[in-house]
Amino acid sequence: MLFYLKKTISQFLMPLPLVCECLLLGFILTRFTQYKKTGRFFTLLSLLLFLLSGYGFGRTYLYNLERRYPSFEPTPEQCEAYRGANIVVLGQGMPESSDLPVRYQENYVFERRLFEGVRVAKLIPESRLIISMAGEATNTIKQLFLDEYMSLVNFPTNRIFMFTTARDTSEEAKLARQVISDANFRTSFPSSNCPLLLPTATASSPNFRTLELSNFRTNSLILTTSASHIPRAMKIFQKAGMDPIAAPCDYTDGEKPTVGWKDWYLPPLPNGKKFDQSERAFYEWLGNLFESLF
Repeated sequence: MLFYLKKTISQFLMPLPLVCECLLLGFILTRFTQYKKTGRFFTLLSLLLFLLSGYGFGRTYLYNLERRYPSFEPTPEQCEAYRGANIVVLGQGMPESSDLPVRYQENYVFERRLFEGVRVAKLIPESRLIISMAGEATNTIKQLFLDEYMSLVNFPTNRIFMFTTARDTSEEAKLARQVISDANFRTSFPSSNCPLLLPTATASSPNFRTLELSNFRTNSLILTTSASHIPRAMKIFQKAGMDPIAAPCDYTDGEKPTVGWKDWYLPPLPNGKKFDQSERAFYEWLGNLFESLF
């Protein structure tokens, strides 16, 4: 229930949908009711929201959010100390049906996360890559995608564990905990070249195992997700009883936002990149608010 509530709220309160909602409400009130002043207020509000989003309102908040944790750059000694660590890559959805080859069915955000996860796994000996494959696509399609990707980056698939049923970060944390608990009963990697798939496990299923992780090393879990998302993801994984190390990726801004325009000869018009940054900043703000309330 909380998942659908959060999804509904975020869908209606994102900057661009909110601009359209205020503009439509303003038009209806001004054109068809006696509340014309209220209608004009919502029309002006939609224009203000449009300008704020188009000029990158929230970029500073997003920049500070993404720099909350440093990038994961371990020394050779640290890599050896992390030997056998579990690397969790948080996912994004794959479409239910697509006429594209499987390598094009994932979005660029997840590919950046997956690339970072593989990079870290190659640095740390005997590490295991635990990947959340969300979305409505079949497990077969998801596994085909991973098989093809891992062959391209030359990473062995017998070091991969995959779960497919998580709908949000909270469920990803619970399912990752289950995979880690199950995997720690093994003394070696699976003999098969196929990823270990847990298609029937869900975070709320009656037989969901919540084994204690007290016997695991503190540094046995490395968490990879977008830099803007990782502060919230770290809190969620800590609530689930884990103590992850952050490995952020997918940065939206390479430099700190400044006031003014470098290209002074160009008119300061809104642009699509700043809309995207404003939306991501607002989404993470809503997510943090939701986690603090529930």
